[in-house]
Amino acid sequence: MTMEGTSWLAFVLTITMLLVLVCFSVSHYGNFRKQPWYVSVTCILGWFFPFWIVLLLPMDMASMLYDKCEGGCREPLTHVSATTLYVAWRTIYWTSFCLTWFTIPMMQAYVNTGEFNVVSKLRTALRVNLKFYSIYVVVGLIGLVYLVFKGGYTTWAKLQSFVMAMANSWGLFLVIMFMGYGCVAVPRELWFSGMLKHRLEELCKKAPRAKEECMDSELEYDELAKTINTISHRPLRHDPHLHRLVDQTVARFPFARNPTYADPDHTLPVPSQITEEYLVDVNRRMIWAERNKERKSALWNNLLHEAFYLQDIETNRSNSDRRFRSSLRPSVEGTFWSNMLLRAEWWWVIVFRSRVYRALAVFAAIFSVCMLWSELTFNIQSPLVSIVGLTVRAYSQEYNYAGVEIVSFFILAWMCISVYTSLFKVRFFNLYLLIPHHHTDPNSLLWFTSYMCKMMAPLCYNYINLLGSANGGEDDTVFSKFMGKANLVPFLGNVFIDWFPVVILIPALAAFFQSHWFGMSSTDGDEEHGDLNVDVAEGLQLIVQAPANRTIDAPVPRAALGNSWPCAQRVWHLHVKVHGGACARHAGQRTRCCYWIGRCISWCAVESLTTRARPAS
Repeated sequence: MTMEGTSWLAFVLTITMLLVLVCFSVSHYGNFRKQPWYVSVTCILGWFFPFWIVLLLPMDMASMLYDKCEGGCREPLTHVSATTLYVAWRTIYWTSFCLTWFTIPMMQAYVNTGEFNVVSKLRTALRVNLKFYSIYVVVGLIGLVYLVFKGGYTTWAKLQSFVMAMANSWGLFLVIMFMGYGCVAVPRELWFSGMLKHRLEELCKKAPRAKEECMDSELEYDELAKTINTISHRPLRHDPHLHRLVDQTVARFPFARNPTYADPDHTLPVPSQITEEYLVDVNRRMIWAERNKERKSALWNNLLHEAFYLQDIETNRSNSDRRFRSSLRPSVEGTFWSNMLLRAEWWWVIVFRSRVYRALAVFAAIFSVCMLWSELTFNIQSPLVSIVGLTVRAYSQEYNYAGVEIVSFFILAWMCISVYTSLFKVRFFNLYLLIPHHHTDPNSLLWFTSYMCKMMAPLCYNYINLLGSANGGEDDTVFSKFMGKANLVPFLGNVFIDWFPVVILIPALAAFFQSHWFGMSSTDGDEEHGDLNVDVAEGLQLIVQAPANRTIDAPVPRAALGNSWPCAQRVWHLHVKVHGGACARHAGQRTRCCYWIGRCISWCAVESLTTRARPAS
């Protein structure tokens, strides 16, 4: 089925499949039931375009390769006409541009405000964004005057090209930084995912901070709930407007009327005169506190879930019937299919999981090395030494459309994985976090959507650069014709363009030296020298004592923690021997001695708890 040179069946089928996957991905992080519908629609649209390029750009390359063929070339199965491609790229670019710079910032301010009606929320969101837009306008006017009078950009086409080049330069910088980090972080995480001991220790190290942040968020949440409870009991009959606003606040947070949030001693700093501005501020702070509480609770519960599952893996290693039994789910009646699923899970988790992850880690590491080499050498045109460029050129010379599309698909997919997984780990003062299982708040989901749209076009342009054909000669894709050459920032010169790719080594080396690769950690060495990892002991104690819905008593495996317990005994005896007699004379040594003795006692408590049954939920 073709129309105007476009295979619409393949085109529509890929769009439909991708849209379904994007909906599932956004739903995995966000919550369609709780978040506003306009946030869901915006995020689905904003996630669809960045992932569509993985399919659209290979189609673009294969279609343009076919159009250049002078002879009886076979038409690609996924052929798309140049007109359709131009409309698609134009729609993707300008829709993402509007989402990034106008729609999403307004929507973020709208969902964060504490106003009580739509008009007030829009007014507040517009006021917040105008502060930033005014800075952009002033800088833009200064740059416009310079370009017109000094740079010779006197036509709209030249100005548009320069603005797109500037935007792509910033986006390309972000892409290179995130991809450099991801090329190292993704293979390392795959390798360590197959190491039970390492992963369990990492979770134990994170547990104290995660638990502390969870408790702090609950305290802030309770304090604001008490404030709303106190306000709700204030007599405001003289002002019906304020009384209506208080009712709306209580309707938004009905749990605040619970007697447990009462403040009989009047210890909260609630002003005697309630104003509308004060109610708006309380609403805004309560929205943030509720999000923060849900976020920290989700992080803590996810940590516990993974830690318990790792414990279950260690417990199930000795199962003679080769059926996986988890304490995180209730036991079911043993039917044929349930037993088959339990046996399949046992074989996957106990036998194959570690091997598959390590094989993927090796493959990803090789792929990352090829990508880093191609990034560093794409400016070398004669001879072409970019691995990506040489591979695609070999298929292009033979007019192998399937080879071009498949290679381009996997390379673009790897680039997206490296860039977006690094982006998802970004935490700006813990304001934006992407938490799975429907625990991401609308503000964070919109922020990540905005940055995915920002890096979409630069990511495509970076891939075109790797092919060795974007800096000169005939443009081979509709994307290149639409975007132009976009030579980074023109007034910085060719020297900057030649050395700019070396920037990718900065995040790559930073990620590489952050910790040792392939299990060559210093944990065993520390244990041999008698150093007790206090964070692991404290975190393990918190995990053991945490209430959870568990149906099977599964003690924490001592084998997963190596020789930490004999190490704790050695450290305890060492500090008692060295500092015990000096505790009466030196306060500093006494404090240190008591600190280590207390930690060792905590470790003893953990070891005793691991041999007992789990507390009932």
